[in-house]
Amino acid sequence: DISLVLSDIEMPVMDGLELVTEIRKDASLKHLPVIAVTSVAGEDAHQKGLKLGMDEYLIKLDREEILQTLRKYLYSTAVC
Repeated sequence: DISLVLSDIEMPVMDGLELVTEIRKDASLKHLPVIAVTSVAGEDAHQKGLKLGMDEYLIKLDREEILQTLRKYLYSTAVC
């Protein structure tokens, strides 16, 4: 079972924004939390990611925030 999707924004072939768009279109996957990690900081990029369906939009360099966020989502999934 898949508990969440952790994706970079900048990837070859399909970027993270395209990926979350496809996930949200699929009824069997749209419940999954999708967390983006990126080196692209800025409010515009952050808002675009959230608007397209990202649950979280995190900066790659903040390792502790990424780990805390993963724990939060994985714990809430395990409890359900």
